[in-house]
Amino acid sequence: MGSVTTTSLITEISALLPLSPQTPEDFDQLILNQSISLVVNHALEYSRESVNHPDLVPWLMEEIKGYSQACPHYRQRPITYIDVQGQAIGGLQNYQIYPIALGITKLESHLKNGLTMRLPAQVKQFLSQQCNQEVYAAHLAPPQILGLLEDILKQLQQYILN
Repeated sequence: MGSVTTTSLITEISALLPLSPQTPEDFDQLILNQSISLVVNHALEYSRESVNHPDLVPWLMEEIKGYSQACPHYRQRPITYIDVQGQAIGGLQNYQIYPIALGITKLESHLKNGLTMRLPAQVKQFLSQQCNQEVYAAHLAPPQILGLLEDILKQLQQYILN
């Protein structure tokens, strides 16, 4: 096959969606109408043939599978630290921004109830010392997950519209 142009990628993604993304505002509405993982997987399929965006494939792969190295800045999200009973722990406002490395499919599966994440032992120990209470885990609320998925979609928008 020949190379895929930005226009053809937008056309192919548009065919998947109940609305046709012509403007940035249209892209903002995608999350309300379609699974982002479907859109990103479709973009990956077509971008593998694209010479226009050589860095798009590795980025899409990390967004789909999750990040094993450092996450991009837009994946930093405010989280709530919780105790063993699942109650929010106060006093850790300086440490609430946390990198969310999970892939988009896993993120989408937690949109209803949020995501509770285990923390590395050293992080738990440090945070527990800071608040004089045992920190059990971190919780990412559904609105934060939704915001992250929207930001991923906006990143894709920037790649294919620019």
